[in-house]
Amino acid sequence: MKKIKLITAFFLVLFVLTNLNAVSLDEILTSSKENSPSFQNIVLSYQSGLLTVSDLEEDDKTSIKVDITVDPLANLDSSGNSNPLAATEKGITINPTVSVTLPNDGNTTITTSGNLGARYDGKAISLSGEIGASHSFDFSPYNSNHSKDLTYTITKYSTDLTYKKAELNFEKSVISTISSILSMEKQIKTLENDYNKQKKNVEKIETLGTYSSSSSVYISAKNLLAQKEATLESTKEQYNNLLVSYKTISGLDWDGLDELDEPNLDLVTYNGGNTEVLITSLNAEKDEDSYNKAVAEENPSLLTTSLGVGVTSNTTVNVSASARYSAKNWNVTLAPSVSIKKDGETTPSLTISGSWKNDTGSSTSVKSSLYKAQSSNNDYLSALSSYNENVQAYTLKILDWNNSKASSKANLEYLESVKENEEELFKLGLATQDDLDSAILNYENALIDWDILLLEGLSIERDLKIFAL
Repeated sequence: MKKIKLITAFFLVLFVLTNLNAVSLDEILTSSKENSPSFQNIVLSYQSGLLTVSDLEEDDKTSIKVDITVDPLANLDSSGNSNPLAATEKGITINPTVSVTLPNDGNTTITTSGNLGARYDGKAISLSGEIGASHSFDFSPYNSNHSKDLTYTITKYSTDLTYKKAELNFEKSVISTISSILSMEKQIKTLENDYNKQKKNVEKIETLGTYSSSSSVYISAKNLLAQKEATLESTKEQYNNLLVSYKTISGLDWDGLDELDEPNLDLVTYNGGNTEVLITSLNAEKDEDSYNKAVAEENPSLLTTSLGVGVTSNTTVNVSASARYSAKNWNVTLAPSVSIKKDGETTPSLTISGSWKNDTGSSTSVKSSLYKAQSSNNDYLSALSSYNENVQAYTLKILDWNNSKASSKANLEYLESVKENEEELFKLGLATQDDLDSAILNYENALIDWDILLLEGLSIERDLKIFAL
């Protein structure tokens, strides 16, 4: 009676001591992310990616360009206008030019320029200026802004997806290592039990003197003991190496594992696929845009317009406009203008020009872009098909794990009842110490197997989270 109480007390103390340092899986994962250099690299890579996304997110800004030319030793005529032949009349000329490009589809550009000339004797000052605007109309199916939006969206989704997948895969690597540690601990426990049994067997032979030291039975027993000892030591060495790997991966020392929660194996699905499928779809759309761009470049349909108004120092007003239409191998330009002098005299003019060439260019780039767009679309269809196949695969995987869970739970309950029965039989003197030890060992190993199964389920849970991203 006292013996069974001592044994029970021993295992109780061992259990308490083991769980004093044990921590939950969530605590391990949180600490690992704080201490693991590899995960810190994941975070740094994500932050770098966010900078790229931030650069792409910035809207197109109004572009302003200012040029100023100053000539302090300019040759000026009697009216203050620049004249290289006026060798004796020196003065200063200032020529400022401001160009503003608006962030719209047609890249509307407004340009103002001026010319100020002044002689140092103060007798002549001239002032002239001009303001003009230009705008382009692209009638091709290509839209550069849409392409920019696609690039931003793809980059953002890819950056977020890469980080979230890396984080969950990191958690899986920690879980996998913990599972290996528990499996190795179970193996060591079993090997220690086998070694102790064989050691007792050898000691029994030596104590009772049943066989001589030179007998084959004794020598065989000693050799078997040496083999079990070598296997145990080798396994312990592997276990120590595994602890080093755990330290490398998690940045933590192994202190045991607290009771595990059951995994959440809900499978979240989407009709159009997950983010990975969406990115594939966006890439296909982007490649279609590239095809449209190639078509637009080889078959342009562009109308460029401009309007300008200028005033000279002699109060002459010059108004000019132009419209240029460019097609694949020809273009035509219409440029009307009119000069209006101070006395009301007007001088209109009209210039019509055009060009044509028989070289229609090569369609190689267009065909190449078309093939790439078709290939990207096939990639999207393939990704969507794979997604639907994975839905079925994960459904079966969840079912298999639940079946294993039911079987493992039943086995655990059975081995617990066997242990309790052996404890009662041992109290009555109807079971040996070896019988009790074997029952306890089998139950403890089943507990470890249960934890390993839960860890497997928690790893599957992260696979499902990745799949649902």
